[in-house]
Amino acid sequence: MPELILLCAGAATDPAEPGRDPAAAASSDPFAREGQALARELAGGVLARTFRRARIATESTDASPLPRELPDEGWLRARFGVAPCDAVAAWAAAAHGLPAPRWRATPVHVEVGRHQIVLADPTALDLSAAEAAALAEAARPCLADAGFGLELARPERWFLSGNADWQLDTHAWTMAVGRSIDGHLPRGERARAWRRVFTEIQMAWHEHPANLARAERGLPPINALWLDGCVRQPLPAAPLVAVTDDDAIAGLALASGGEHCPLPAFGTSIDLAGASDGRDVLLDPGFWRQPRRLGDAHDWREAWLRFERWLPTVLDAPAAGGFERIRLVASAERRCVELVLARADRWKLLRRFDAAATLLQ
Repeated sequence: MPELILLCAGAATDPAEPGRDPAAAASSDPFAREGQALARELAGGVLARTFRRARIATESTDASPLPRELPDEGWLRARFGVAPCDAVAAWAAAAHGLPAPRWRATPVHVEVGRHQIVLADPTALDLSAAEAAALAEAARPCLADAGFGLELARPERWFLSGNADWQLDTHAWTMAVGRSIDGHLPRGERARAWRRVFTEIQMAWHEHPANLARAERGLPPINALWLDGCVRQPLPAAPLVAVTDDDAIAGLALASGGEHCPLPAFGTSIDLAGASDGRDVLLDPGFWRQPRRLGDAHDWREAWLRFERWLPTVLDAPAAGGFERIRLVASAERRCVELVLARADRWKLLRRFDAAATLLQ
């Protein structure tokens, strides 16, 4: 029997550091502080009622000084069998019809400060197709000299071919937004070669007419090309249906023999029967990603309230009862929690599980 997977990337809170008072940790972490109040507010809501008989299937926290990827990306890596040397984010190539091997790259704005260089959120740059095409033409010679080809799938989504044998440890831009780029730049035996390309592109884009026109409109310049990572090895068969607007998840589903459906408009019922056809369904509402990325605890809270309004459109769908299990995967900056509600669990009347407290405190 198939299962329904709810991927709630960025929805959870991180635990307090070992030995640190939870109240003190909450005072310095806006998400933890907001999460404590949210847990009480959601105690009688749809999430609480739905997962009252659930259990924790897995829970993990990445304590490394600089994690390689976000916890939800780690979960996707395990679910789809992504090779250790490949980047989850780069599987977006498959959603745009581009076969592996392929590098994913993102045109970005880096803000040069007094003590550090910080990466701005690329989704807020309002990069037009014409600007992207002009900047790409300026970057092509730099890339070609290093053995890379370039294709633009969207203004903000670029892919490079060639040099699949380059050994580089990369971080997707989602890991570096709002932070100093120093610790997130590619490392490895070919890091110096990529740094040279990175610098040459910066020089080609400095005072570029597209950037000058952006400046006249009050927009920040596109002044760097971020290397998110590469995909080289094919995925094992894992045919599920991914209902998402995230092209990396869509690419993972397609490359593993499954299907992709765009996320329906908010409030619209989802045809789970038509989507599933006996396969697992991965639903990715994506409500929390941007608030979490930008450190916006208020919008993160609003995302939870939006989820509470959205969840009934899923659970009330005619085919929702046909799933053997409902699996909810919630992540934070370092933590990932997986809740499971099996059909048989619904009869365990003595079980009292507090999903909101588990995810938010």
